[in-house]
Amino acid sequence: MSTFIIRVKIDVAELPGDHKLERAMENENFMLVKDTAGLHEKVFAYYGNQGLLDVNNAVKRAALACGKRFCFTVIKDKFAEKQHHKAPAHRE
Repeated sequence: MSTFIIRVKIDVAELPGDHKLERAMENENFMLVKDTAGLHEKVFAYYGNQGLLDVNNAVKRAALACGKRFCFTVIKDKFAEKQHHKAPAHRE
């Protein structure tokens, strides 16, 4: 399983565009983590089997659905992956 953290910043994030982005990202299997309203930036997370290129394309599709200018950053979260894949201690 891969874990990615995504920051999406939309130009002039008004309420209709804001909700449109959230719905579009949810449709692409992203989860809203943080909403920084003053910065017009939202932070999403992705947990799944998709690779970096697929996640980038999904974010782009979702952001384009807003009809506004945008920029985004996708970061692979290796720390969360280590925690998720850590084998449980074996007890006898």
